[in-house]
Amino acid sequence: MSSGEEHEKAVKILATPLFFLVIFFFNFEIAVLFIISFIVGGIWLSPDLDTQSKPLKRWGGLKIIWFPYRTLIKHRSILSHFPIIGSLIRITYILGILVSISMTLSIFNINIIEINPGIILNFIQSHPDKIIPIGLGVEISAIIHLLQDNYFYI
Repeated sequence: MSSGEEHEKAVKILATPLFFLVIFFFNFEIAVLFIISFIVGGIWLSPDLDTQSKPLKRWGGLKIIWFPYRTLIKHRSILSHFPIIGSLIRITYILGILVSISMTLSIFNINIIEINPGIILNFIQSHPDKIIPIGLGVEISAIIHLLQDNYFYI
């Protein structure tokens, strides 16, 4: 099992070659979307958000939003450390938090951000060309994490 430092080091080492690999096969825009999501996935949306990890601490005062996740999702369970499922749960969770904040603020006529499930679904349906590299970036960072931990459900 790797430490948080090793996971972060892998993200930093692989970011540049992956960026150029994606440019080679696709284009600059796809590469930017992919690499930003790869870095965010590896540094802020790690499978280790259910522990007192470096990614959790990186959220600073906002780490409180991960308390329900940490309570419900057990470390190294299928829900946190299974390919695709773990990433989908973390992405859905953070989107749910954003929707909740937006809807709560709108009750008080504070419209800093307007985000709701309809907006999210519309974006997903309207921009699959952007969703796919974003999703793959987050997922590949998670898979690298799992490979470093030698932890796959097979």
